[in-house]
Amino acid sequence: MNGIGLALSGGGTLGFAHVGVLKALEEAHVPIAAISGTSAGSMVAAIYACGMRAAEMESVAYTFRTSYFDIDYWGIVKALFSRKKDLLGFLKGDRLQQWVRDLCGNRMLAEAEMPCALIATDLTCAEEVVFTTRPFTQPRHLTAKQIIEDAPIDVAVRASIAFPGAFQPVRRGNDLLVDGGLLNDLPVNVLHAYGCTITVGINLGYEGTPRPLNNLWDIANQSINTMIYNLEMDRAKRATVILDIQGTTQRWDQAGIRQNIQAGYDATLRWLDRIDMLLKANA
Repeated sequence: MNGIGLALSGGGTLGFAHVGVLKALEEAHVPIAAISGTSAGSMVAAIYACGMRAAEMESVAYTFRTSYFDIDYWGIVKALFSRKKDLLGFLKGDRLQQWVRDLCGNRMLAEAEMPCALIATDLTCAEEVVFTTRPFTQPRHLTAKQIIEDAPIDVAVRASIAFPGAFQPVRRGNDLLVDGGLLNDLPVNVLHAYGCTITVGINLGYEGTPRPLNNLWDIANQSINTMIYNLEMDRAKRATVILDIQGTTQRWDQAGIRQNIQAGYDATLRWLDRIDMLLKANA
């Protein structure tokens, strides 16, 4: 395929850094042949695959509100005071899904404008699930047994971001779909399955260097990062280029969003010469 394959990792609010990555690539006229994403990365990948360019995505990012996290108050009350303990997550995820549906124009996967793969996990059998907008030409690279081509894009994103315990899972038949980061946080392999020879992975998670741990949140977050890091080490080596994004923040306000976008932008600028050289060598 002409152009790069771009894999966007999960990372919560850090996911806005992916917008900065796309902005830098677009300004440098780097062609993107296919894109993949997990969790927060799936949201950016899906919106990009539906035709929104980086400048507009940046403007949209500043409209994001924490009110999109819709707490299931009634479900929590029932779980506390009822014998039926059926609460599957504190956040319903409906508002975030509607936000993505609006931005993607209520499209089905096949209606996207480019190859795009979004990763989820079937929690009932601990298997990776791939939502794809195009058939894979080299499926030997896939690690997932379940490939879905006939779903709305917003449902695919909703499944990919459903971090267990926080967001309620997505039910699809007998499957219970949750965050793809449990099994494939940096989905480079699906880009190879599309036929991409040059792949760029954007890592927003732990990169293996020591970090200060000052409170319970730091410890919990780093515990998750450690598990994902060890799962992804071998997988990440398959990417032609890996960008570890530094200088990000967990803040959800406009200043935090702006800082994360800038961090993604700056990190990509430092690798543009390398990416351009790879494209010329592959021409």
